[in-house]
Amino acid sequence: MDSNTPAIKSKFWFINTDKDSFDKTPGHSKDDSPFRYWLENKCLYVTPDREAPFKKYNLALNKIQAGDYIFAYEKKVGFVAVGRVSAPKILRTAKGETSLYPDPGEVVRSIAVDWDNSVQRSLRQTKTSHFMGTLYEIPEGSPKYQDALELFQEFERKQPITQIPSEAQQIERINANLSYDSKTREQIIQARVGQGAFRRAVLLREPICRLTKIANPSHLVASHIKPWAACEHQEHTDGNNGIMLAPHIDHLFDSGQIGFEDNGDLLLAAGLDRTVLHAWNIPEVANVGAFSADQARYLAYHRKNVFERKNSRNCRNLIGDCDTLNL
Repeated sequence: MDSNTPAIKSKFWFINTDKDSFDKTPGHSKDDSPFRYWLENKCLYVTPDREAPFKKYNLALNKIQAGDYIFAYEKKVGFVAVGRVSAPKILRTAKGETSLYPDPGEVVRSIAVDWDNSVQRSLRQTKTSHFMGTLYEIPEGSPKYQDALELFQEFERKQPITQIPSEAQQIERINANLSYDSKTREQIIQARVGQGAFRRAVLLREPICRLTKIANPSHLVASHIKPWAACEHQEHTDGNNGIMLAPHIDHLFDSGQIGFEDNGDLLLAAGLDRTVLHAWNIPEVANVGAFSADQARYLAYHRKNVFERKNSRNCRNLIGDCDTLNL
């Protein structure tokens, strides 16, 4: 992988839909696909071996976390979709009793996944022509990982962030708005340009809200750690200068009412109304996991200048990190 490619916290998983077995199941033609059921139900299904129920895939299933990416593969077809684990993991166990699993005695494990089947690769387009196994983590640096990384990057480009107007369109709208004076226009343009790239860079590092564990990116804000107004040079769009947060957590973090130690300990400002925490189901004591060394540099700034509003001039981002802006 390119040395300039940011580290990705989300794990990449390979899942074989086991089309060979599906084709042999009575009631299904060879033109049918098990993935059709996965797509309809927003799940992946794993059928454990009869000889060793749950043992073969449980280790992998137990390691999969919200925010991880799963690459669905069908033999003789290629990669048929990219999915994102969409919720805190709940492994459901069910008897088969459906057209997909017609044997009433068959045990099925499933996990919630948001699939995008517009992102595909044929066998001829992949770097590796042979895939073994049914469910496993793709080793970083392997040819399979390179295939997955390219699929992931295409998947990310197609996510809701692409619904945001292009930078050129945003600038045109801002300049056409006569309610802004020239200085305000300049400030808004500076704040909006690069916002999409920043969000994508943060999502690579922070796929879920660390406090709420929400994984659906449409409900998350890419929050600057060091506020936009205080950033210099490339800090505005540096993915290390951001964390994905639920909107109410972003409000508390951006206004200096909460902060984080480098080791992930939650910090609460002395003046924070604890009833708000209780109403929002936020614990007063929590550790959200250690931050990287590059993130820690920005967190140090936040603790010194933003947390408890120690420097109110830099406390608020210029416009904020919302995904859309109606101009």
